Amino acid sequence: MDSYRLADGRYVFLAYKPDTVWQYTLFTFDPSTKKTAKFETSPALPSSDVAWLNRIVVDKSKGKIYSFITRMVSDVRVLSLYTVDVASKTLELATGDYTLPSDYIAENMSLAMLKDSRLFMTGGRAQSNTNFSSSNRTLFTTAKFTAVKPDFVLTALTLNPASPAINNAFKAVVKVKNQGALAGDAGWLDVWTNQSSRPSCGADGNQYKSVGMLNPGEIKTLTFTNLKVGTQGSKTFRAFVDSTCHTAEILETNNHRTRTYTAVTGVTDLAVTSIVINPPSPTASETFSASVKVKNNGSSPTNGGWLDVWTHQPSQQSCGADGNQYQSVGTIAPGATVTLNFTGLKVGAKGDKTFRAFVDSACVTVESDENNNQGTLGYTVQ
Repeated sequence: MDSYRLADGRYVFLAYKPDTVWQYTLFTFDPSTKKTAKFETSPALPSSDVAWLNRIVVDKSKGKIYSFITRMVSDVRVLSLYTVDVASKTLELATGDYTLPSDYIAENMSLAMLKDSRLFMTGGRAQSNTNFSSSNRTLFTTAKFTAVKPDFVLTALTLNPASPAINNAFKAVVKVKNQGALAGDAGWLDVWTNQSSRPSCGADGNQYKSVGMLNPGEIKTLTFTNLKVGTQGSKTFRAFVDSTCHTAEILETNNHRTRTYTAVTGVTDLAVTSIVINPPSPTASETFSASVKVKNNGSSPTNGGWLDVWTHQPSQQSCGADGNQYQSVGTIAPGATVTLNFTGLKVGAKGDKTFRAFVDSACVTVESDENNNQGTLGYTVQ
């Protein structure tokens, strides 16, 4: 028990609340008062979706609490070391990791403080739940610590269309992840439609959005629309998170991501040009069919995405809405028209109805005119 005893006579122990994600907490016990109290660290101890905490040990001479943790780094389990300063309650992470063998799970370990202030760890188990010799799983370490920090990285960057037409608009989707061990403010995400060199801190992109706070392991997806292409040729799209360099991170060089693309000549524009139903005035509670024509008014081949239809929908539909039926349109050549047929459509009750068709209903393709993707036809159910 002396391994858990602080210099003031209190004892410290690690507890967790079992759930889908475990939240770890330190507590102290004072024998003189027989009272238990939370020992809140700054930042808070990570939850189990970031790292698994094991046993703790107290270094009374330095006023420190140590705990080995297991965390995943690029799908590999590594052993790291946390320390908590007793006086300030500051949580820090030791520099350097020990990569664990693939068959080893760091559970039920023994942790002790040696007289020379080195830490001694032994134990654990194999994946097969059998014990193994501790001699080849014994560690001695002298802790060197650095403050726990967030680390923002751009994990994905996609453009739509991938090769936008000159003088047209396009959109970009950027994913931001905090791969550090501490929550932090990711600040602003700036994007440039053509920026080959790294901008300096505080430079303004062509567009920017606030990312906000990101917890360890959290990912946010931000979408930028109505981006301008400019002239024809090869371009470098760039995204830069925490672009004002407000938050100190573990690594400051991974806040950028680029994608090379080519701006081409041509215009993209899909339109619903005709709707015909058969019979023109169907009978209640029966089925009918519909033929919908979609035209590519643009000057470049275009994927029409999904064509959704509704047997009665008087209201304009938003991107991603599901119709009563839908079909894949495929790629349409410039100036060409395709016809899609829908059968077995259910009529419903008697009365006046509005048949609606919506091409590129998921709004995947960026077009010069987004207002002609939906068409309607009024009809009466007898």
